Amino acid sequence: MGAYANGAAALPGFAPDGSLLTPTPIVELDGMACDNELYVKRDDLIPFSFGGNKARIAQCFFSDALARGCNAIVAYGSTRSNLARVMANGAARMGMPCAVVSPDEADGSRPRSFNAELCARLGAQVHPCQKGEVAQAVEAALDELREQGFRPYYIYGNRFGKGNEATPVQAYVHASREVADWERASGASFDYVFLATGTGMTQAGLLCGNVLTGSSCEVVGISVARSAEAATEHIEGYCRAYLASRGVDVPADLHSRICVSDGFLHGGYGRADAAEQQTIRHAFAHAGMPLDETYVGKGFDGMLRYLRERDICGKRILFLHTGGTPLFFDALDGSEGVVRA
Repeated sequence: MGAYANGAAALPGFAPDGSLLTPTPIVELDGMACDNELYVKRDDLIPFSFGGNKARIAQCFFSDALARGCNAIVAYGSTRSNLARVMANGAARMGMPCAVVSPDEADGSRPRSFNAELCARLGAQVHPCQKGEVAQAVEAALDELREQGFRPYYIYGNRFGKGNEATPVQAYVHASREVADWERASGASFDYVFLATGTGMTQAGLLCGNVLTGSSCEVVGISVARSAEAATEHIEGYCRAYLASRGVDVPADLHSRICVSDGFLHGGYGRADAAEQQTIRHAFAHAGMPLDETYVGKGFDGMLRYLRERDICGKRILFLHTGGTPLFFDALDGSEGVVRA
């Protein structure tokens, strides 16, 4: 069963509370956000498995799995899932078997992706399924591992994806402390934090971090798939679960603190319009910063449009780069060349 008994600290960049050996850098980008000061927290530079927010979150899942005495992983995600990739990589590093329940897209397709290829090459057992059959596929993956003598851990709790909401939120509570440390050291505070919002775990962590520190910084999620209403519901559920697990009172205005924009979906998950693709090319040419079309590119482009549409200027803004570098390369075959900075 490999090195799993050594614990999460055995993985480079992994630690029980979701912390890292050093904070990820916060860098300023000039001339890309109208008349605002724009900074980017480069979580894509986390030193494990192409980094990203899911590298932080995976640390928390592995730590929880080990604490529960589990020695096999069941992950979940589409063919483009960054979390599935990192969980497969962490399991391979620790000598744990890993299964990935992987639903088809809404149209029944299974797009090719470097993330899916990496999962396969890391030895993960992929269980394709239709959207309506996820619970059955999760149960089958768990049963298969149990029959082999393992104690499997499903990252989302029970077969219906409920019961483990608090665990991943800690990752970005910790990251919010890194931001607060940067603000204290620089003497400057952020007015807004923007990010691409998918599962809602990351935005929930930042919001809970604000609750714990008393920060008034507005956290704005640019949805990559869900309606604003659905995303808000998921984020609120994560926040409530985490705060309850820590014995912290839930603020009466929690719901109103959750800000999600679904105005930049461009037709749905994994789809990008010409303006987003242009933003991605410009960000790479101007700043050497890779953005993918599924998550971070949609979030970054959505942020720029959000600022323009609301005539927000003169503010200090932080964009959280949540990684997804393999997906950046997925899109290169369809590129139309870069815009020179």
